[in-house]
Amino acid sequence: MEQHDLGHPRTPGQYARIGFTGFIMGIAELIPGVSGGTIAFIMGIYETLLNTIKSINGTAIRLLIGRKFGELANHINLRFLIALGVGTVLAFVLLSRFLKNMLDTQPTFLFVFFGGLVLGSIVLVSRQITWTPRTIAAAVIGAVFAFWLVGSDSLQNAPHDPLTLFLSGIVAIMAMILPGISGSYVLTVLGQYDHVLGAVANLTDDVGANLVTLGAVALGAVVGLLSIARLITYALKNYPSLTLAVLTGLMVGSLRRIVIEANNGLGVTSETLGLGDGFGVAQWLIVAACVVVGFVLVVGLERLSPKHGDEENTPTAQ
Repeated sequence: MEQHDLGHPRTPGQYARIGFTGFIMGIAELIPGVSGGTIAFIMGIYETLLNTIKSINGTAIRLLIGRKFGELANHINLRFLIALGVGTVLAFVLLSRFLKNMLDTQPTFLFVFFGGLVLGSIVLVSRQITWTPRTIAAAVIGAVFAFWLVGSDSLQNAPHDPLTLFLSGIVAIMAMILPGISGSYVLTVLGQYDHVLGAVANLTDDVGANLVTLGAVALGAVVGLLSIARLITYALKNYPSLTLAVLTGLMVGSLRRIVIEANNGLGVTSETLGLGDGFGVAQWLIVAACVVVGFVLVVGLERLSPKHGDEENTPTAQ
């Protein structure tokens, strides 16, 4: 099937599709709205991505030590990783400074756009669930937990030391791989998003300090990545609907953070726009438009998913 072909791309079209998916995943992980895992899921490469992560194992280490680089590249789907990585890095390079500027000047519009992305993700993931009393209960528990967690102000004042960044990287990458939770959104909840995005956008301003920040997060991401892939595979294989129901609930509850951040940004956004008396009808219409655009973008991406790969890429509902 095409899923396996994409693990070992050969044609320019396959490379372009993987690179484009990586670019969209990069955008998703820059903004706290939609999960890169969700993008991989709806673009038909999620199973390939999980299998690639799982391939970094004892066999890979033995091939590396034995200098069997050709076999190693084939074992870990290196061509797939390179194509996906190039697209992701390109998104980071091109858009990080823009998003940082939007966060500083027009946060309300940015966060309600994120809200639209989250709503779209909820719709897409919930379609894969067989709703029963059990899955409904799982979704409610996830929603209540997320609602409580994202309302904690103490997390927003968390320090930016290497250990905290390392632990944040572990949690964020786990969220990135899950089809439903945004890694950057988790960084927002943990009070690290602005700091990490600033390190990416302003890397050359203070190279040493910014590299420490990004290195700590990256190291945590590697640890989290290698530990979570097998767990996710097991959960989605054995308890697909229950797993996705919990993720859907987490997304629903996490919308509370979107509302908080959008509301907190009203003053800055009004000042940037020169609105002394705050938002008027026109600005609230822009808010509504941002939500709609975010929602349509995520749902629209489903159209790009290869229909003949749906059966393999979609977990079997239970």
